[in-house]
Amino acid sequence: MLDEVIGFLQRENVDARATHHVALVIEEILANLGTHGGCRDKPARITVSIEPARVRGEIVDQGPAFDPRTAPPPDLTSPMDERPMGGLGLHLVRQLSTLEYSRQNGENRMTFFVTRQ
Repeated sequence: MLDEVIGFLQRENVDARATHHVALVIEEILANLGTHGGCRDKPARITVSIEPARVRGEIVDQGPAFDPRTAPPPDLTSPMDERPMGGLGLHLVRQLSTLEYSRQNGENRMTFFVTRQ
């Protein structure tokens, strides 16, 4: 699926940085859904569209309500071997994109925006 998204963005002349960021955001969100979302047996719906100044993506899933914008930031100051596992994926997503979240009809609807160069 990521190959299809990357191919679509490349065909539409989206710059390599934005294409890479979109792929990373999708990959991290789907990894979180599979690990923490409690909905491995229910597919997520993913849409990607191109706007003049940014790429817009939306991921809709049927897992428990979770707003990724409210997750606490990871501890980046302690030595690596003293840090708890997790949290870096969402941190990366928040660094690479702007997020919106809503819960509608029992589904999480996360929209992300990655700026184009």
